[in-house]
Amino acid sequence: MYWDWGTQTYMTRNRHMSPRTGRWTQPDPHWNLENMIFGCEASRGATFREGMPYTNAILQSGNLFMYVMHNPVRFTDSNGLFAQDDAMNRVEAGGAGAGGMSGTRTFGSRPAPTPAPAPTNAATGAVVAGAGALAVAKAGSAATAAATVGTVVINKAVQHWGTLSRAAEFGVRSYYQLKKLINNTGLQAHHIIEQRFRETVVSNQAVAVTAAEHQAFTNKWRELLPYGSGRTFTPAEIWHHAQTVYADFPALLDAARIALGF
Repeated sequence: MYWDWGTQTYMTRNRHMSPRTGRWTQPDPHWNLENMIFGCEASRGATFREGMPYTNAILQSGNLFMYVMHNPVRFTDSNGLFAQDDAMNRVEAGGAGAGGMSGTRTFGSRPAPTPAPAPTNAATGAVVAGAGALAVAKAGSAATAAATVGTVVINKAVQHWGTLSRAAEFGVRSYYQLKKLINNTGLQAHHIIEQRFRETVVSNQAVAVTAAEHQAFTNKWRELLPYGSGRTFTPAEIWHHAQTVYADFPALLDAARIALGF
């Protein structure tokens, strides 16, 4: 797994993981009708038994975008196919002579991911993405704050939010979750992709903005894709215009790309 600056995601041989959402951006290609209940030798290792249901297989095949079953402390997934029990890996790698389990299959040690390079300009905060959760870390007046997904360190500069005054405090979240967080703050929840296109998006998110910031985004969307056109816009058309609307807001542009499935 390594960091790709172009997509702002962690890449494996099989798919990408977004640190902003703590989820994979593509469905898991490993699970199918044959292994979704009982797993397989590759995913279960020494615990594999024919006809024995495997809880981890059921959990993962039921949510193909979930990253390591929302538990990056215990599990790893370096190939983008299935979560491996990191605690069990360490025990098995120790061997019987080191107090480990003898006669069991060794999965191998966890590969060390390559951390993202630190930004060159100073920043005052950072987006922090856990497994399925987002928050904002406040740094001092020093340079940057580090965001952690499992044991992977990501540096996020506040400049990713452009001129938005308070978006970095709340990050990109679901609309309803964000509405609860900004209650009584005077801020508004702005859908990354306008609600009139809700049938087109994969998973729409929202960001905290002031009334003036919200109106500016609304005006820009209406200028590029006017109401009352009498036609349905394709995801490709919406994505094309989103790149104009969020040209100065990389964090929002990335969320728009994910929402539209690109």
